[in-house]
Amino acid sequence: MLLLLSGMVFAERAGLVVQFNSSSVTMKCVEFQSGASAFDILMNSGLQLVTKDYGAGLGMALCKIGDTGCGEDNCFCASEYWGFYYIAGSSWEYAPVGVSGFTVSNGDVLGFRWGAYGDRPELHSFSEICPPSAHGGGESIRYFNVSMNGNCSKEQFMINVKERERGVIWEPSGFFVSGLGYMKVENGVGIRVLLHETHSGNDAGFEKVAFLFTDKEGNASFIPEKPGKYELEFDKEGFLGERREIDINECRRETATSNPVEELKPKEKEVEPNITRVDIIAPQSANVNSTVTVKMLSEDGKPLSYGSITVEFSGGRKELVTNESGEATFTAEKEGVYSYSSPNHTLSAYRTTNVMELNKIVLKSPVATQVVQEETPASIGMAAAGASPEIIGAGVVLVLVLLYFIQRVIE
Repeated sequence: MLLLLSGMVFAERAGLVVQFNSSSVTMKCVEFQSGASAFDILMNSGLQLVTKDYGAGLGMALCKIGDTGCGEDNCFCASEYWGFYYIAGSSWEYAPVGVSGFTVSNGDVLGFRWGAYGDRPELHSFSEICPPSAHGGGESIRYFNVSMNGNCSKEQFMINVKERERGVIWEPSGFFVSGLGYMKVENGVGIRVLLHETHSGNDAGFEKVAFLFTDKEGNASFIPEKPGKYELEFDKEGFLGERREIDINECRRETATSNPVEELKPKEKEVEPNITRVDIIAPQSANVNSTVTVKMLSEDGKPLSYGSITVEFSGGRKELVTNESGEATFTAEKEGVYSYSSPNHTLSAYRTTNVMELNKIVLKSPVATQVVQEETPASIGMAAAGASPEIIGAGVVLVLVLLYFIQRVIE
């Protein structure tokens, strides 16, 4: 009986929203015992905290969460601080007391925002943070089990996501929006990849660089284009959302020599490609042996550096890699239609380049041979080329006759 009552007193839950800057937000669903304070919720959340006890009347002050804030020796070291809010109705209200003096009820949502006075956290409802649980008669909360491998830019970063104590998360009937409409895809967990950016020395927050789906084995991967701090957001309906931060470094690479023995080793199983949408910009037409420049853009219109483009034509195919500006070039050596695709991506439009041979007209004379290139219709070029030998031949005969008469006169 005592065990049963003990399980019941911890059945209450509260939502917790912690916002570190304009784009980095952590949400947690915290179970607590009846009568707990906001300070108890923070302590039970698993977050790293730095607090200072100011004694009776003032209570506990929140100095630092994770790496954001001030030390205990100077809890209010900056003009910014950790503002404390709670949801009343459908909006944030500034807490009238400190964290140790605020009593929490089942279903409350608490918010903490690092910033100036009046800066509020992102608004998230209790049901969004704490899905229905077995205590309330619904489904129990489901949690992710995440493992990651890799820390170098320009190299594949591997991710594996499974449901804690159950295994792979897989749903075979999802839909993905592409430039061609809705595509039916098999997918597991959605993973949003963001990179912390700075523009002109100013903090620009996190910007999305990729959106991934885990495959049938719970795997997903991406190649970080540059070093920096990345944030991965894991989301799936029915699961408690989770965020992970990783530091990607610019690692030194050594040139490897080919080893015949290694080439005979069986290749590792390839990971199914992630579906992201790109657009390839290419000219509609070009001449044979001219340089064709194509450009790869991401879903939000930004150049995609180090992206792979496959060029297919009647004579074969070419594999291109874009530079830091998202551009790649190749020489169109044959006539025909050149089409483009990108491995691991879905194009938003079908692009082709029609390559034509430039017509040539050759004029010959005893002194020199001159090649004149004209962009004229093939029929006109052929007619001109056919008439040229007769005209030139008549001119040569006339010159020879004149030279013969001049020589007789001189003699």
